Amino acid sequence: MTQEQAAKSCICGYCPSYFNCGEKLAFCLSQSGKSKCIVSEFGCVCPGCPIQQELGFDKIYYCTRGSEKDLKVII
Repeated sequence: MTQEQAAKSCICGYCPSYFNCGEKLAFCLSQSGKSKCIVSEFGCVCPGCPIQQELGFDKIYYCTRGSEKDLKVII
């Protein structure tokens, strides 16, 4: 899935932690990476995201912690 495809279904903009600073959405994908401007965690909508469900992801707070791929290597 490309970042452009994911951005069409992305719900990051509805997250209480989201801060719009012009970044491309779909932080769960490795090509997006974590946000450079979202630094606080006020809640997470990742578990309800259609992209997360479609791709079988299971992590949260991609915007502050990194992509699913990045988080899989953290023990």
